[in-house]
Amino acid sequence: LPKDIVDKLKEYEFIYFREDQPVPFCGLQVYPATVRDFETFSSCTGCLTLNKNEDPRGVMMSHLDYLIAKTQIQNEENEGRMWSYRIQKLFEIIFHIKNGLKCKKCGHVIAYDSPEFQTFIKQIQELTEHPETASEETAPSLLCPECGGKDFIEMMKFVQDPKTKKYSLLIDGHLIKKDDFALLRQLVLYQNFPDYADDSWVDPEIKKDHDEKMRLQQQQNDVHASIEKKVICLSISTNYKLEDIWGMPIRKFTMA
Repeated sequence: LPKDIVDKLKEYEFIYFREDQPVPFCGLQVYPATVRDFETFSSCTGCLTLNKNEDPRGVMMSHLDYLIAKTQIQNEENEGRMWSYRIQKLFEIIFHIKNGLKCKKCGHVIAYDSPEFQTFIKQIQELTEHPETASEETAPSLLCPECGGKDFIEMMKFVQDPKTKKYSLLIDGHLIKKDDFALLRQLVLYQNFPDYADDSWVDPEIKKDHDEKMRLQQQQNDVHASIEKKVICLSISTNYKLEDIWGMPIRKFTMA
């Protein structure tokens, strides 16, 4: 890794990682994921381990631009939507936020999957299906359920520089640029997985052989267990209660 990122990770290890403290980042806080989010978090870390250099189109891109390009893929497998969903869930977990619209007046967030927003979308659809009934009086309006405010900002979105055409992330009003994201992708992985090591520099063929060897060894040893079974095993062999383990940071759970 670049020396500046290595130095930061070493600093974070002693100040934040080992005590499971949130890491200040671009005006936000990066929180360690807990066992409760293990499956979702693990499946979403593909956003961070994605190796752009394995794709000829990604070699000249930043990690952030390549990830965003993935969200724009349109095919029968809905690959673009899959990447968009992963990004959304990952950021919800690590930043402790909910994707949706934030009221400028009071700060309340109307999540996109909330009843309020779904009702608003349904009203728009009905108006689209029956345009003859449209008027200023019948036009649907989204109001904050807490204060009645009408002005909102998006909690998560991509923003593009009109001159450079390069992308940044806007998360809860805080801008994350490509260099910031290069640090974030390593920060989150080293924060949560104590045995993680970046292998993006490894030759693809060598990595493929190594992964296949590991797969065969795991198959032979049959050491796989669901996260639920691991939680129960840790509980019955220690003084931890089940509810305490589900709330435990993944880092400490892995070590335990």
